[in-house]
Amino acid sequence: MRPPAVIKFEMGSNKFISVLLANESSGLGIRITPPGAPFIISNKIMIAQIMRDSPADIDGRLKVGDQILEINDTPVDCLTNEEVKELLHRSTGPFLSLLVLREAKTFTNQDYFLHPKYLR
Repeated sequence: MRPPAVIKFEMGSNKFISVLLANESSGLGIRITPPGAPFIISNKIMIAQIMRDSPADIDGRLKVGDQILEINDTPVDCLTNEEVKELLHRSTGPFLSLLVLREAKTFTNQDYFLHPKYLR
């Protein structure tokens, strides 16, 4: 059973989503936007690809186009692409926490499960 994703809050047409993923030695299986890529929007760190059969793919909650805001509670808005890659690679522990921003028009109710503490 995968850990739940929780919508932390909504702002306008966007949703801020917290996802906890298994942190495997092979990595999460995501590629982030490289500097100068056409998918880049200013200095935002976006998920550009999710590798087939990777932990992120099997989990299914992250999507191409999600903007990564935090990795393990560390904001990434002032980090370079290379610094974000390094932060992802050096993260230790059984889980890795990501806070992502997703446009509401691409969001469906199947994208998250409510955490048991919110079901009381």
